[in-house]
Amino acid sequence: MPQIIASGVAQADSADIVLASGVSTTISLFTAAGVALSSDGRASVQIKSSGGVYQPLSMGAGTLGVHRRELVISGPGTYNVRKFPSGTAFGVDRD
Repeated sequence: MPQIIASGVAQADSADIVLASGVSTTISLFTAAGVALSSDGRASVQIKSSGGVYQPLSMGAGTLGVHRRELVISGPGTYNVRKFPSGTAFGVDRD
């Protein structure tokens, strides 16, 4: 899986993820081998509005963390992932 956000503890945003109608992709969190994701390790999938502003998916549907490490998103749409600061280094992959 290609990395869309490198492993680290600082906040970071991915580049745009553009999906055509009927196309889906899996977004997942990763840590170094043998390292557990800390409870503050989380990321949010956001969708780009027609006005060019990123909005979190409804009702936390796009939130990734210790209890949900992967998410399938579907097109059409333009998305990005925001990784929040954490105590444990982690990154984000896309299939």
